[in-house]
Amino acid sequence: MEQISDLQYQAVFQALGLDVVSIAFDSQNALAQGTKDYGILMVPLVTDPAHKISELYGVLQWAVATEEPGHSFLLVDGNRRTAWIPIVAHRKMRLSCT
Repeated sequence: MEQISDLQYQAVFQALGLDVVSIAFDSQNALAQGTKDYGILMVPLVTDPAHKISELYGVLQWAVATEEPGHSFLLVDGNRRTAWIPIVAHRKMRLSCT
């Protein structure tokens, strides 16, 4: 959740009028605790226990050993289509447009 805490203050997102939303398999209680622990004030945290949102956007392909998505980021356009996915390797981002 540290990444979410950092992302909430990124001027580039604000300048573009983009909303940052975090979607996780964690319970609502765990997410609520995370907002307190990490000072997350501006990013909605959405729980996805049935994996419906994760499956819809295809992020499960980057699952880690626990079958949870790794730290994936994607940009969804106004029509709910994936507009951009950064490919994260060794903490460096490369762009991949779909």
